[in-house]
Amino acid sequence: MPLFFNRILSLEPFTMFMYIFMFVSAIVFPIIRNILVKMGKSLKIWVICSFIPIVVCTVHLLLNLYDKNESVTFELFGMAYISSVFFPLMTPLCKKKILFHISAVLCSILIFCGTFISMATLGALYVRTVNYSRMSMTESYQSIIRDMKTYYPLNEWKEIDYSAIDAEVYPMVQEAEKNNDYFLFGQALDRLTYLIPDGHVGYIPTSDDEIAAKIFEQLTQHNYYGFIMFTNDDSKTRAFCVDEDSGAYQAGIRSGTVITAWNGKDIQQALAETTDYIFCDNYAIKENEDFILPLCLSGIGGDEIEVGFIDAEGNHKKVTIEKTDGFFYHGVIAYGYIMNAQNEDENFSSKMLTEDVGYLRIAEERYDNVLDIKAYMLGSYPEVEDRVKKELDSMKSKGMKKLVIDLRYNAGGNPYISAAVASVFTDQQKTVLTLGGTAVHKANIEIKLSGNGSYKDLPVVVLVNSRCGSSGDILADIMNKFDNVKIVGMTPSQGIGQAVGEKCMLPGGFEFVFPIIQTFNENGEVNVDSKADRINRIPLDEKIPASEELIKAILSGEGDAELDYVTGHCFE
Repeated sequence: MPLFFNRILSLEPFTMFMYIFMFVSAIVFPIIRNILVKMGKSLKIWVICSFIPIVVCTVHLLLNLYDKNESVTFELFGMAYISSVFFPLMTPLCKKKILFHISAVLCSILIFCGTFISMATLGALYVRTVNYSRMSMTESYQSIIRDMKTYYPLNEWKEIDYSAIDAEVYPMVQEAEKNNDYFLFGQALDRLTYLIPDGHVGYIPTSDDEIAAKIFEQLTQHNYYGFIMFTNDDSKTRAFCVDEDSGAYQAGIRSGTVITAWNGKDIQQALAETTDYIFCDNYAIKENEDFILPLCLSGIGGDEIEVGFIDAEGNHKKVTIEKTDGFFYHGVIAYGYIMNAQNEDENFSSKMLTEDVGYLRIAEERYDNVLDIKAYMLGSYPEVEDRVKKELDSMKSKGMKKLVIDLRYNAGGNPYISAAVASVFTDQQKTVLTLGGTAVHKANIEIKLSGNGSYKDLPVVVLVNSRCGSSGDILADIMNKFDNVKIVGMTPSQGIGQAVGEKCMLPGGFEFVFPIIQTFNENGEVNVDSKADRINRIPLDEKIPASEELIKAILSGEGDAELDYVTGHCFE
C-alpha cells in the first residue's frame, strides 16, 4: 500500500488533482443532490454540477493528448474519462426519487471503480508520465536530460557524464530539428540510450506510420554477406549459418570457419569499433554486449567487403564478397535463437525434462492484472506462492528430484512476484528488497520473503541470459544467496534492478523511459545494477560454454541446446 500511494503522490499535479477530484465527486455529488432537494433548490443546479467531471476530464485531455501517439492518453486515462459521463447520464432520473437513489449509488460506484482502475494502471506502470510531445525536438531533449539529472537514481553509481553526452547527442538533435528530420531525432535518442548503460533506459520508436516505415527500412537495409558471426570461448570469431548459395560459401567459408579480418581491419579491432545499433539493445553489462557484437558486425559493410579467414587447410586467406539481401531476416532469427526468444512455454508453466529433472518457466514477473496491483497495495503475493508450489507438487508426484527455473528472456515485472517465487525455496523470513521511493517522494517499502520453504532442500538451477532483466534479475539475485541454488548461463543476466518510473512523450510519437524508483538490496546497497565498470553483480556459478558445437546447435533451431546442457552437466 505505501508503494502504491507513493507512486500516486509522484504523479503530475494536474493528473493527481483530476483523480482526487473524481474520487471526491463519486462520494459528494449524490449528497449534494439530496441537500438541494431538502433545501427546495432547483435541480438545474444539480444538472450543472453533474457536468463538472466531464469538464475537468476534457481539460485534462486537451492538456495531455500526446501528439502522434494519442492512444497512450486513452490507455492511461481512458477509464477516468469514461467514468466522468456517468453523472450526466443519470440526470433524467433526477425527479424520480427512488430511481435516482439507486442510480446515484451505482453511478458513484462506477465512477470510483473507473477512476481507481485508471489511477492504478498508471501507478503500476509509471510514476511520472510527462508530455513533451508538443515541444520542439531540442526542448524535449533538454527536458529529458533535466529530468534524468533530477530523478535518475544511478547518476553517481554509474558516473554518468551528461556534459560528454550532450557534446555528442545534442548536435544530432539540433540537426534533426533544423531539417525537421524525425528519423535523425530517433537516431539521436538511440545514441542517448546507448551512452547510458542501463537496460531500463531507452526509447520506444515512433508510432507514426511514415517514420516507423523508414526505421524498418533502415533495419532491413543492413548488408548481408552470406553468414553471421559469433565469438566462442576460445576467443575466435567464427562464421555460422553459411548460405550455400552465397559468395562466402563459394570462397570456402563454412559454418565454423575462423574469421580473422573484416573490411580491411583485424577482427578484434572491427569488433571494438562496433556498437549494437541493429537490435536497439542497451547493455548494462559489457560482457553481454561483447557477446552480441559479432552478430551485429555481420551486417556492417558496403556493396562488397573484404573478409579474412582461415580455410580448411589452415591457410590464411582474404576474399571479397558482394552484399546480398537478407541480413535482417537471418540476423533477427539468429538473435531470437541465441536469446531464447522463440521459447513458447507459457509463463509459470512446468514440465518434466527427464525422469527426475523438472522445469519451471518464468517468462515475466506478471501473473494476473488485478492481483498484480493488489500485491503492490498489500505488499505480498500468496497467490503466486501457491501457483509455484502447485506446479512443483505436480512434478514431484512424477518423480522430480531436481529443478531448472528458466529465466532466459525474462521481461521483468512485479518485484513482489520475485519474492513470492523465491519464498518457496527458502525458510528465511527477511527483507530482500527496499524500494526507497523517488527523488520527489521518499519511502522505505520493504519486500520480504515469507519463508514458505516448501522446497528449500530441492537442488535448483536458475538459467539466465543477457535478456533476463529487471524483476527477473531481482529473482536471480535473491535466489543466488540460497545454498540449494546455482545460477547458470552462457552469459550473465542483464544487470538492471531499479524500477522504470518515468515515461516522456516526445515529438514525432517517440517515447523515452528511465528508472526513478530507488531500489536497495538487503544490505542497503544499490540493488543489482552494475557500476561504471559494467561488470555483472550476480555472478554465474557455472558458465555454459559458448563452444562452436553449442552455438551451432542453438542456431539450428532444433530443440533447446542450453537446456540440454544444463540437464546433463549442471546437477553433477
